[in-house]
Amino acid sequence: MIKKLNIKISFGDYIEFKNQVEIVFYKLIYNRLKQLTCITGLKQCEDCKYLKKCIYSFLSNNDFSCDIIPIILKRDMFSKKVYQKDESITFSLIILGKACEFINYINLVLDHLIVFDNVELKIEYKLESIKQEEKQSTIQLTIPAYYDKLEEIISFEQEKLRTLNKDYQVNINHIENIQIENIDLKQVRDNRRIYIGNKRLYLNGYVGNLSINDTTNMLRLIGFGKYYYLGS
Repeated sequence: MIKKLNIKISFGDYIEFKNQVEIVFYKLIYNRLKQLTCITGLKQCEDCKYLKKCIYSFLSNNDFSCDIIPIILKRDMFSKKVYQKDESITFSLIILGKACEFINYINLVLDHLIVFDNVELKIEYKLESIKQEEKQSTIQLTIPAYYDKLEEIISFEQEKLRTLNKDYQVNINHIENIQIENIDLKQVRDNRRIYIGNKRLYLNGYVGNLSINDTTNMLRLIGFGKYYYLGS
């Protein structure tokens, strides 16, 4: 099962963001999920005796200690940092497999994000089911995808999909048959400091085109690279 939650946030007054606004709200949603579901208040999830039963730990893979995350942000590469009164942003969350069982918690968080940084918010959201995407031989990476080694793209993506199947029962098929036919990527650097959970992310990566035989029909939807869950 895969669901898509389309979100629109309108601002009741002038507001300015230091980081990309969609990532700010993605982090905020996870912060509120932790506040909503955590019964101990521990800062470090790995020290919690309820770790294996915790909803937040399940949805964040132990507070982002592992980069296999079942809630994926879909966003544009660039967005404004300054918004005037009544301006809005739109973005989506892709929710995978067993994480769909907890969509009501995400909805509850959105319903109570009334004020941010002393600015009133109007939040609208709509849930839809995802149909399997058509195969596309060329995929354009407009948001940097992080890889340690370009020659390991296939093995990296295959292992990522296998782990999503194992941990979140996404039921992605034909993983072994994925093939890359051509790579036309260039490296880009992003020096921003982005923290999520107790982890600092380095968003340097590659942009460009991949000619790929995606036998799963899922890579475009899920995203590429180590930090796919922040959009790619």
